[in-house]
Amino acid sequence: MALDGKTATDTDAASIALYFTQTTSITNSLLHVQGQIDDAAAYLLDGEPEARYTDVGVTFASLTSGQRDAVAVIDIGDTITIEKTFPSGTGTMQLGQELSVEGVEHVIDLATGHRATFFTAPTTIVYELILDDATYGIIGTNVLG
Repeated sequence: MALDGKTATDTDAASIALYFTQTTSITNSLLHVQGQIDDAAAYLLDGEPEARYTDVGVTFASLTSGQRDAVAVIDIGDTITIEKTFPSGTGTMQLGQELSVEGVEHVIDLATGHRATFFTAPTTIVYELILDDATYGIIGTNVLG
């Protein structure tokens, strides 16, 4: 939405059937010409988006003892793998991702017991540090030191 209230929406029915509805809202855009706003909406439309998990929740009562032990020690900064199989518009789809933990919330109450929610973000490796590597890992002789 532009500062003057003009808006634009773009949609892809085939993508929605495969990947469900995903939205992006941009408010206070500096664009003010309707054609520019329409072009921005079309540009931001990705017919084959990369789905990702933003959070995952788990109830400890549904886990085995070993699973509870593994989940209980997950903390901010850790990397976790989430895998899920779910029905889609064209059959069964499976999505598995390795994500970094950005936040953790634990709730314990009498009605549901112990629940944990992990808020996640995509993992990105910029440079992998390999010691004794001629380019990236010899301390004192490269960009790292």
